[in-house]
Amino acid sequence: MIPALETPVAPDLLQQLDTIHKEIADKLLSTGDVTASELAPLEQEAAKYQQEIDQDMLSMALAVRDLLAADQIKQLAQVHSQLKNLHSQIDDLMGPDQGPAWGDQPN
Repeated sequence: MIPALETPVAPDLLQQLDTIHKEIADKLLSTGDVTASELAPLEQEAAKYQQEIDQDMLSMALAVRDLLAADQIKQLAQVHSQLKNLHSQIDDLMGPDQGPAWGDQPN
């Protein structure tokens, strides 16, 4: 078995990130004052977990890519290009003020 594929993105990291997001939401929606300095440690912790999740996902993607033949990678590249084209068409139809197209992740 390929080590990167043995375990999906660590569920505990996803849970910890979710917990931090809930803590931030609770603070923002509380009745008291909230400052950026109060949220900064949570933001830093969230960024750390997100980085670990991203690294796990990239390791998994590279492991999967290593299993593919060159023609499979070429075919996936074509599908990816078609999807990007469709997303661009959706953005053109909806206009720039509609936010990211479905499937896009905001930065």
